[in-house]
Amino acid sequence: MPWLTSLIDALHLHVKPAVVAELVRAGVYVLLGIGLARITSVTVNRATKHMSPQERVLLRRLASYLVLGLFLASALRELGFRFDVLLGAAGIVTVAVGFASQTSASNMISGLFLMLERSIAIGDVINVSGTVGEVLSVDLLSTRLRTFDNLLVRIPNQTMVTTMITNYTRLPIRRFDLQVGVAYKEDLAEVERALLDIADRNPLCLED
Repeated sequence: MPWLTSLIDALHLHVKPAVVAELVRAGVYVLLGIGLARITSVTVNRATKHMSPQERVLLRRLASYLVLGLFLASALRELGFRFDVLLGAAGIVTVAVGFASQTSASNMISGLFLMLERSIAIGDVINVSGTVGEVLSVDLLSTRLRTFDNLLVRIPNQTMVTTMITNYTRLPIRRFDLQVGVAYKEDLAEVERALLDIADRNPLCLED
């Protein structure tokens, strides 16, 4: 194909071998980072089986992101990026991003509070302002629920912190208030004995 031959000749003329070597090394760093990040995620997941699912997910993500970030930084350094210049401009960028992402920062801080407080965990069934569902994940910015009609609901962590949450699965014992209508002619003592007998024969009822 003539166009492919022309493209290869142009690359030979304009691309230096040193640049090709830098690109190859950077690509190798990226591939190694992706592979080691996955291995690290699996290893951390196996090593933290004694922890709660929420803590396991958080540690797994932090470890994999850290490994991937180190290899990406090495790849950028191979391409000639100077991190001292980036750090010098980081102050200005931080101020600009800070004004633009106040809500995100509030959600991140609220997410840390949720993780430290441990009021909810993955797998719990909770009620948040009338929305009832199973907790799928507690991330830094939001909490994801799956409702009983199989809908995915994303709630910002700031809302989770400032709203009353009812956790239905954290405490296993429940009290159920049941109203029983009794006719005026009935003997209340006999009704009470009948109700207590029904409760005694129910294996799910507690003695207290």
